[in-house]
Amino acid sequence: MRVYTIAAFTPANFVVAPAGATHFKLVAAVGLVSDYVYDDGVNTYEPTVPDENSIGVVVSSTTKALDANSTATTLTATIPGGAVTDAEVSVVSCLGIEFYQKVGTTDYILSQGNTMKVTHVF
Repeated sequence: MRVYTIAAFTPANFVVAPAGATHFKLVAAVGLVSDYVYDDGVNTYEPTVPDENSIGVVVSSTTKALDANSTATTLTATIPGGAVTDAEVSVVSCLGIEFYQKVGTTDYILSQGNTMKVTHVF
């Protein structure tokens, strides 16, 4: 499980949004990646712990307006089933932002400016 707590902030002071964006979401992702070993029999790399490889979860905040102060946000990304990882499996934790344009009551995700950063690998 990975918990991100983002304090309240003013988006105009901290967010560089692409043209046309009116709103944003904060996004957290956690995924498991197994070590790999080469298998001579099939001439390919195979995960050493295939049951835990590629398991992941993505959570996001509610949509927030770019022109209003943001409230504190907590994002909790928990691997399904609360997996306890094997020593040969790495946990990759990421935090990102998605930009939206609100048209009427619908939020449309923009195709540019969205980003995600790997924050921890353990």
